[in-house]
Amino acid sequence: MRYTHTSHILFTLSLVIAVATSPMVAASDIETERGFPDDPGVNRLFNIPGAGFNSAGHHDADVYFFSFGHGRIEGDADALHFGCIMAPATLPDGYVLYQFYASLYDNDPADYVWMDFWRLQNYTGVTEKIGRIVTTSDGSGVQSIGEKDIPAAFQEIDALNYSYYAVTCLGNDSQGVYSARFWYRPVTVFTDGFETGNTNAWSTATP
Repeated sequence: MRYTHTSHILFTLSLVIAVATSPMVAASDIETERGFPDDPGVNRLFNIPGAGFNSAGHHDADVYFFSFGHGRIEGDADALHFGCIMAPATLPDGYVLYQFYASLYDNDPADYVWMDFWRLQNYTGVTEKIGRIVTTSDGSGVQSIGEKDIPAAFQEIDALNYSYYAVTCLGNDSQGVYSARFWYRPVTVFTDGFETGNTNAWSTATP
């Protein structure tokens, strides 16, 4: 996708504003992404690989393909339309969603790659967007970008009443998805570390 000079300036300004007001972070490895290095035993991960995404049906499947050699699903350089893809996230009931990440490929200097996370109320059909992450630069490497500030209304995972999924659209072969990741943890009943085995807060004195 290409823009005129004026529209490109407006687009860039809107993107800068969006990025500046969104609590997105980058991760270089699993430890920085997990976010709780002091107590990693309680964290759980639901991972959606690029191979797990499917056509959202907006256009035919020829507008994207999965690259075996690169391990990512990406757009098609010859496609006349963008290709939208989606994947379900089967999150466990009774846990707390505290962040999500996606590893994205963005080598397109004229556009950015985004991913939205949604939930569906199973009995009313009401959908709600949990959040969005976007790439902030272009390059040939992997960009692992996350959202750590999940709104309180979406933190409790209610698998009985809600279904969860991730979506994006890819415009060309310079845009792609390696994986999307939901991080969650048990609901803490005790604050003294009894459930996790972390007894650092316990007193050494005998009562």
